[in-house]
Amino acid sequence: MKILGCLIILSFTLLFNVFGQTPKTEKEWFTLGFKQREEYKFGESVISFTECLKINPNSSPCLGLRAKSYWNLSQLDLAEKDFNRSIEISPNAAALYLNRGEFRQSSLDNQKNELALADFTKAIQLKPDFADAYYFRGKSSVFKKDYNAAETDYKKALEINPNHTSAKKALEKLKTERPSASSTPSPTYRPSNPTPVYQPKAVPSPTPTLSEAEKTKRAENFFNSAVYNFRGEKFEAAAQDFTEYLKLYPNNANVYFNRGTAYQRAGKNDLAKADFEKALQLQPDFPAVKTQLEKLKATPKEESVTSISQIKDVKPTDEFYDDLRSLIERYGISVLTVNYQYNPNLNLTLLEYSKFIQQSKEVLKNAASGFGVKKMDEEKLFNSKCSFSSSFVNSIPETEIAKSLGCIFRIENLALKPTEKIMTRGKFAIFLNYALEQAALKITISQQSENVTNKLFAGDTKQTPKPDLAKPNTQTDWIKFLNAGTEKLNTKD
Repeated sequence: MKILGCLIILSFTLLFNVFGQTPKTEKEWFTLGFKQREEYKFGESVISFTECLKINPNSSPCLGLRAKSYWNLSQLDLAEKDFNRSIEISPNAAALYLNRGEFRQSSLDNQKNELALADFTKAIQLKPDFADAYYFRGKSSVFKKDYNAAETDYKKALEINPNHTSAKKALEKLKTERPSASSTPSPTYRPSNPTPVYQPKAVPSPTPTLSEAEKTKRAENFFNSAVYNFRGEKFEAAAQDFTEYLKLYPNNANVYFNRGTAYQRAGKNDLAKADFEKALQLQPDFPAVKTQLEKLKATPKEESVTSISQIKDVKPTDEFYDDLRSLIERYGISVLTVNYQYNPNLNLTLLEYSKFIQQSKEVLKNAASGFGVKKMDEEKLFNSKCSFSSSFVNSIPETEIAKSLGCIFRIENLALKPTEKIMTRGKFAIFLNYALEQAALKITISQQSENVTNKLFAGDTKQTPKPDLAKPNTQTDWIKFLNAGTEKLNTKD
C-alpha cells in the first residue's frame, strides 16, 4: 500500500509537471477548446473538449462543439455520436438541433436530409424566431426539389433577419434552379410522381452534384484540417487533406504548392517534385514554386541505414558515436545520409531537423500505441505549438535546439549543456538521443501512474511480478522495454 500511495501522488504530479500547466475547470477547458476552434486547431480542440467532459460528462456545450470538431476532421461517426448525446442531455436546446441538422444535411444523402429537415423543424418549434433554422430547412427543401417550401423558409428567415446574407443569396439562386411552369420537365424530374425517399434501387444512384456552397464548405474544411496537420508536423495527413481539396478544385496552383511542401517535409521528394511542376503548369509565374523546385532538383538522393557500420565517415572514437548508433540501431531512426556519409561536421539545417523530429515522433507513437494512446491523445506526447524563429534555416544555435526538443517532447529539464555555437549534425545526435530516452521514460512512468490509479478505483491492489528491465540495445528490445515499462515503478520500495 505504501507503493500504491506514492504512485497516486506521482500520477497527479505527472499530470501537472510532465504535461505542463493545464486548465482546471469545465469552463476553462471549454474556453480553450472554443479558442482553438477559432484558430482552426480542430484536433487540439477535441482534446480540450474531451478534458472538459472528463470533469462533467453531461456538458452538452462541450459535446456539441466536440462534435463539430470531429466533423471538421472528417470523423463523422464520432461527430454523430456526440451530436446525439448532446441532444439527449439538453433536449430543449434549439442550437443543438440546428448543428446536428446542418451536419446531416452536409452528407447530401436523401435519408439523412429527411432527418435534417426534422432537426430544423424541431429547432423552429423550440425557437420560432430562429432565422438560421429557416434558412437551413430551406436548403434541405431545395435538395428535395420542394422549391415552394424552400422559398417560404428563405423569406421567413429574411423576415426575421433582413440582413441574413445567405438567405438573400439562396433566394436569388432559387430563381435559376427552380423550373418554370412552362418548361418541359427533364427525364429525371417527375413532379407528378416523385420518387419515394426510401425506395430501394437495384443500381446505386449517382452521387448528387454538390452545390457551389457545399463544395466550397467541404473544400474549406479539408484546407483547415490540412493546415492543422501541417502545423502539427503531420505532413502525410496534411498531404491527404490537400488531396481531398484538389478533388473538388483540381486547378488550384497554391494547393498543389502546399501539398508539394507537405510531401517534401515528409521526405517524399518525387511526389513533391510532381506537385511543384503541376503548380507551375497552372501558374507559370509562381516564384516560390520555382525556388522550391530548384532546391529539390539540387538535393542529393537520401538513403536509409539500419546499422552504424554502413556509415563511412564516423568512427568509434567520435564523441557522438554511441548516440548515433543508438538512434539508428535502438530507435530505428533512418538518418539523413548521402552516399552513406553522415557529414557530422556540417551545420544542421531546419529541414533536416524537421525530418529527424518527424521520424522520432513516429517511433514514439508506435511504441505508445501499445499503451492505448490514440491519435487524438498525441498532444499528451508531443507539443504541436513549438516553432523556431524564421531566421533559423541553415544555422541553428545549440541553445535553440535544446529549447525546441524540450518543448516538443515536453521535457522540462533537458539536462544538457548547450552553447551558443551553431548545432552540427554530430552534436545533434547526442541531443536527440538524450531527448528520446527521456521521452520514452516519460511514457512508461506516466502510463504506470495511470494504470495504478485505475486499479485503485477498481479496488485492485495486487502487485504484479517484477519485469526484467535489462537496458535495451536494439529497436526490438527497446519496444519490449516500453511494453514492460508499465511495471517499472513496482521495482522500487
